This record gives sequence, structure tokens and C-alpha cells, in this order.
Amino acid sequence: MRTRSLLATAALLAACGSPLSAIADEDLSIVINPRTGDASIRNDSDSSIDLDGYLLRSAGATFDPIGWNSLDEQGLPGWFDGPAAANRLADTNLLGSSSLAPGATFDLGAPYTPFLPSSIGEVEPGLDFTYSVPDVGSFSGDVEFSLQNTVVLVVDPVTGDAALENQSAFDLDLEAYLIKSTSSVLSTEGWSPLQDSTAGWGAATGASNRLAEGNLLGSTFLAKDGGSLSLGSPINPSALTDETDLELEFRVPGIGTIAGGVLFQSSTVDLLPGDFDGNGAVGDGDLTLLLSNWGNDVPPVPAGWTGAQPTAPGVGDDELTALLGSWGASAGSSAFAVPEPTALTLVAFALLVGAKRRS
Repeated sequence: MRTRSLLATAALLAACGSPLSAIADEDLSIVINPRTGDASIRNDSDSSIDLDGYLLRSAGATFDPIGWNSLDEQGLPGWFDGPAAANRLADTNLLGSSSLAPGATFDLGAPYTPFLPSSIGEVEPGLDFTYSVPDVGSFSGDVEFSLQNTVVLVVDPVTGDAALENQSAFDLDLEAYLIKSTSSVLSTEGWSPLQDSTAGWGAATGASNRLAEGNLLGSTFLAKDGGSLSLGSPINPSALTDETDLELEFRVPGIGTIAGGVLFQSSTVDLLPGDFDGNGAVGDGDLTLLLSNWGNDVPPVPAGWTGAQPTAPGVGDDELTALLGSWGASAGSSAFAVPEPTALTLVAFALLVGAKRRS
């Protein structure tokens, strides 16, 4: 068994030790949840890929060999795992290969040591992912953290829609952001700056390589674990190559400028019912939106309504039910007791709704 493992490792190192080429937005990605350590290999291409080996390497003690569920251990034909270490994990197929369909994944268990940062902006320990395709060569794969300890520009590469999403485990106050693109993929026409919907924000003149805003009066709260702010469709999808086309920086009072992340997919966190302003929590701001737009027709969606969307034919009882059902909740809460709105708030709401219905 020891000889077989060493042979497997030697074969994989020979195949993957010096990547022959790199692919824009690599065909295979290693997707890691840094909080749980879960990892999987995902096929991001539009065709099946035959995989006959992969190698994970890091400069430090990044891996947990006990949590690793190798393809060998899963019983896939022909696969053999090499000796596992805190800085290296490897699987190779000495008899053939395994095909991975478009969008499909190979689960690897929880081989990544969970990352527990003490503050937002601390960077997850990095790693290299290399994989081998029979009769083609070895490639440097993409490393994607499904959650990042920062604010992430989440981009839909098909529509160009984008949002700022706080994926960290820390609440924050956002006072400025800057999106840069050396390949000029930004769209000022599709951009919906925060100044159009949120008090205090002012936007700089946009360009295809730069979009920026700052809050001149204070900041805007972004809840941990998914608080988000929509920016409309500020990306030109036809010009996109991969995530390296974009860079994000943001500023937090008392901390300073922090490097953000970029992720190509729809938002990783479902919208919270009643979170009409999209800041990741249900509270007074959402109530204000509801009151100021009560009875208005839908469509169109009212200005500033960037979170959970109102339903046709108009803003009314459905939105009120969602608001009351989630009052005081925040995104990412798995279980919570919902505090009731104050009696004064409910009285004011009832009076305003009654007045609007009589008018």
C-alpha cells in the first residue's frame, strides 16, 4: 500500500509539477468554504473533462488530511491517493480517468482547515490547485472561496448585474467603494449608484475602467453573512473574460481601505423577506420604504427598493406581512426570535395606511 501511494504521488507530481498552460477562467476550479473546510472540484466549462489527477499545495499548514475524502477513498475506479500532509494532498488515476460533466463536482470532504478570522479583511490562507487531463497536459486550476472574509462584488456574468455583498462574519459600516477594471469592462449606463437611493452618497464621474462612490454624511450598514447593496448592471458582460477583469476596494470607518473580492455568480445569499432596502437586515429603513410607497403600482419597482422585491399589482399587504414576519432579523441568521415592532411604530403605521386607503 505504501509503495502504491508513493507511485501515485510520483506520477501526479510528474504530471502536475509544471503546468503546461493556463486557461482564462480555468475549466476546473477547487471550491472551498473557508468556514467549514468543505471542498469540491467543479467543472466550469461547457463540455465534459476527463480528469486523471489533481494536486493541492500550500506554503503553510492549510490542509486537514483527516477531513479529506479522496477519490480513492470514495472507490472511484483506478484512483490512488498519495501520502497526505498539511501542505499537500494528491489523487491520481493510474488506470485511466474519470469524466466530469459541465457544472458537475467531485466532493473532497472537508480537507481545508477552517479559517477563523478576528476581523474583516484578514485573507484566507491560499493554495495552488493543479490538475491533469490525459493526452493533453496539466493545468493551473482556479481557487474559489465560496465565502470570503470581506465585501465581495458579486457579478452575474450573463446579465452584468452586480451587488456589493458582505460575506464576512462581521457587521460593517460602508463609507466608500471603488471598482476598477484594467480591461474596461464597466458600464456607466447600467450602473445604479447608491446616490440614487441612499442618503449621503455621492458618485464620482464613472468610466469604463472606474466606478466610485463615497458617503459624505456617514456610512451605510451592511449586515454580516450576506448584507448586500445592488449596483444595477454596471458590467458589460460581452467584454468579460474572468474575475481578474475587476478589482474592488472599500472603506470602513475606523479601519480604513480594505481589499474586496470578486465572484462570478448570482448572489450567494437569498434575499431576506422584508429587507426592502437590501442592507441585510429588516428594520426602520424598510418600514420607511413601505410607508412612502404604500399603494403604489408595481411595476415599476420604487426607487431605493434594492432588496426583496415588491409584488404586483402594488405595494401593500404582502409586503407588510413580509416586514412584520422578519422584523429585527438579519441575513445569515439560521434561527432567531423576531422582536415585535414597538407599539408606537405600529400605531403610526396603522394611521398612515388608513389615511392612504381613505385618500
